[in-house]
Amino acid sequence: MAFGNLFLYECRTGWRLWGLWTVCLMAFVVFGLIQAATQANFALASAALLPVLAMAWFCGRTPGLIAAGLAAALWLSVDFALGQHLYAAWVPWANAATRLFVYALIALLAAEFRFQFDRERERVLQDHLTGLRNRRAFIADGQRETQRAQRHGLPLAVIFLDLDHFKQLNETQGHHGGDRALQETAKTLRDTLRATDCIARLSGDEFAILLPDLGWAAALQTALKVDTALRARLSGFPPVTASLGLAWFCVADRTFPVMLRAAEELLYQAKKTGSGIVRSRRFDPLPPAAPSGGVRSCPQI
Repeated sequence: MAFGNLFLYECRTGWRLWGLWTVCLMAFVVFGLIQAATQANFALASAALLPVLAMAWFCGRTPGLIAAGLAAALWLSVDFALGQHLYAAWVPWANAATRLFVYALIALLAAEFRFQFDRERERVLQDHLTGLRNRRAFIADGQRETQRAQRHGLPLAVIFLDLDHFKQLNETQGHHGGDRALQETAKTLRDTLRATDCIARLSGDEFAILLPDLGWAAALQTALKVDTALRARLSGFPPVTASLGLAWFCVADRTFPVMLRAAEELLYQAKKTGSGIVRSRRFDPLPPAAPSGGVRSCPQI
């Protein structure tokens, strides 16, 4: 799941959903009580649009439509409680139907606008060729994961990946062949890695992977697994291979750009050695600022 959709997912499935429903229902009750207490001198039917809008925007179309139905039912109940039949008994029902139509229309428009807004936002954060996250999104995700790792004392690993001899592939098979190689690389990474791992195409033939909550042995095994999978998939695009740099941090005591740069430097070391090389390093915690604190060591993971 994309990290950018986490809040919307929680609003639709988690405790935030129930919190929004509670606020929405309380607003309807307050509006109804004011309407009844003032003998309808304060017309708050339009104010009920606010909870309907909130439910549609944060929780989606179906909750928005349910809120629209509840709002229309509320005003129908208030009309009957106040005995406002006006000229005929059918008038309150006609008013309720009109309000329901308006509320439902607003809910549908708000939900559709939110959907289009989220889709355009994802496009801004997505690489158009591979469908992976782009550099901007990857940096934001990495900073978020670094903060989470710092709070909970979790390890973090970063892989920097580059395709070897990619320029030669473009010269022999054209840019169409290069594009297919990039797409196959992206597909291989998706198929090989966990759903919780963040994968991005940074630029050209450079990719990066963020591996949260993995010990050193598991991170190294993952890097080797990626290398094996890419060797098999890229065999159809000679002479392209992939070189990887894996930087593993037992504690996230550096900024994410520093971690990413460490993985990039390991990649450059691998490429100097040859093509199709995996270079890895585990980083111990930085020594504390106070000299009396001693040097920390990595926990056994």
